[in-house]
Amino acid sequence: MPRPLALPLWFSISISLWACRRTPREWSERHLVANTQAKIGQWKNTLEQYALIDAVVEKWPETSKMRVIYTPTRVLALLHTTDHDRTLDTAEKYYKYVRSLLGDQHRDTALAEGYLAVAKTHKGATEAALEHFKSAAAILAASASGTDDDEAAGPSNFEADRRYILENYIAVLARARDAD
Repeated sequence: MPRPLALPLWFSISISLWACRRTPREWSERHLVANTQAKIGQWKNTLEQYALIDAVVEKWPETSKMRVIYTPTRVLALLHTTDHDRTLDTAEKYYKYVRSLLGDQHRDTALAEGYLAVAKTHKGATEAALEHFKSAAAILAASASGTDDDEAAGPSNFEADRRYILENYIAVLARARDAD
């Protein structure tokens, strides 16, 4: 009697990998497009790409989803909208996520805290924002520039982010001084 046809294990694994390969590629391609659009200031288009990314990663485990959803580019794009509640919520979650991964003294945590401070400023919580700015500025001022892949094309992402946060900190300090 002939054996029933059974697919080899390597074949079923290959099929499974092939079926799943679209999701990581799709979110990474959309993430690249979102970052590119953010670099040229197309904030609305950036957020549209992030909405598509959210749909792709919707069913992922929470820990995997967090590394895709909570990015500085998303927070920066939201800072250029008028949806201050959503911006503050995303900035807080991004800060907590980065802090849990890297600790309080890492420069990326300081960037996340700086973005949180900018979001709080937009929301009108200036005193709370100043505390976050003060904490972040101390680390950012002491941090050396990193080496990003696009270093040759212009200033690094870190330098641009650091400049944005420190400029906002100075503006808030100036407004607070003028108000006194």
